[in-house]
Amino acid sequence: MTASDVTTLVIAIIGAVTGILGTGISFWTAYRQVADDKVKLRVGASWAITSEAIDTPFLVISVTNVSRFPITLRETGLLTQGDKMRSICIRTTLNTGERFPVRMEPRTSLSVYYPPDFLTSPDNKTASCAYASTDCGETFESARDTLPAMLEAANRRAISTSAQSTG
Repeated sequence: MTASDVTTLVIAIIGAVTGILGTGISFWTAYRQVADDKVKLRVGASWAITSEAIDTPFLVISVTNVSRFPITLRETGLLTQGDKMRSICIRTTLNTGERFPVRMEPRTSLSVYYPPDFLTSPDNKTASCAYASTDCGETFESARDTLPAMLEAANRRAISTSAQSTG
């Protein structure tokens, strides 16, 4: 093998390796770009108590925009009847003082406060999780293990409160 043959072989190997690496990097970049263009929200349901005279806990749905771009949040509520129906409340309060729809910048959170009697409504007995919907039609759900326990606790509290007021 001559020196020119060795040089040609080395250059061919370097070209093949850099071509394969370049192709892999371009696929990875395309995958990341597609992933970055998706709407991503984190939704959670929890209890809250005000510092005012009302000592009744109430439902809070928290929404975090994990996307890399702003989104418009259209509504939040509960999914009921096997996720076929949505239960919403028009008397909600946002921690920002705004009303729906609301624009959420990237990496920001929003809390939606519901009235204390919302969870004990007969319409919400079959609720399985909280949800949040965007203007572009995407719907995101909370974990399914939290809300049923909250509903049970709220109904127990409502029953004990009504028994105390009548007894």
